[in-house]
Amino acid sequence: MQNYSILLIDDSGAHQRIIAAVVAPHGKVDRAPTRGAAIEAVRARRYDMILLNERAGDDGEEPVAELRAAAGGDLHVPIIAFTRNRLPDLPQALALRGFDGVLRRDFRAAELAGVIRLWLGEEPIALIPPQAGLAGLIGMEEAEAVIARLYAGLSEAVRMIDAGAE
Repeated sequence: MQNYSILLIDDSGAHQRIIAAVVAPHGKVDRAPTRGAAIEAVRARRYDMILLNERAGDDGEEPVAELRAAAGGDLHVPIIAFTRNRLPDLPQALALRGFDGVLRRDFRAAELAGVIRLWLGEEPIALIPPQAGLAGLIGMEEAEAVIARLYAGLSEAVRMIDAGAE
């Protein structure tokens, strides 16, 4: 695996240590306990991926938009939410808020590794912003269907990874 630069945003020190331990084999992990600290980190450094506790937007603000603005908008950095929320439509709702993916808080190490491989591959890459303009191009209903199919494919890939399939 490459030595990626990953920002982990969570206010729980225990959660940070656990997730950082899982992410560490894939590269350098910077931790930010608050959204403000995360914004400062993103302004100071380019990250290959951001892992964000989905609750960071509970105050009505949109953390993804803030992070993307702080990053300068030159590259699309994948922002993956992690959450305890089990609502079936959550992945689509988070995608519409600008998140690139979602992991349930009880994820397995192989799931996180799969997400890192899916978004970052063998080399860090710049990605075209996904859903940001998708609804404008093809309409909201079709955009939601595309996102649902993408999530279903990702879920199947994660299941295969967990089962040991290549």
